[in-house]
Amino acid sequence: GQINSLAIFLQRVQVYVIFSFLAMSCKSPEITTKYALAPEDMTKLYRSGETIVLGCIPGYRVVGNATQTCDKGKWTKIDFHCERKYICTYG
Repeated sequence: GQINSLAIFLQRVQVYVIFSFLAMSCKSPEITTKYALAPEDMTKLYRSGETIVLGCIPGYRVVGNATQTCDKGKWTKIDFHCERKYICTYG
């Protein structure tokens, strides 16, 4: 009776919580910026509110905002590019 009903209720709550977590989570973002590097500690799933900071391959530097935030299942837009570092030599 009551115990069985409670067990069913708790099972439904658990399924709802898991579904809500997955619905509001973000998969690892696709890195499309030329010469960009993903963080070494990148995971497969991020909770809403978590951020990552992208970088550039050696010899390039970040210009702009390379921080992305998982916002209820979608990544915020990034506005950056990787610019070649110039090394001046005198001689």
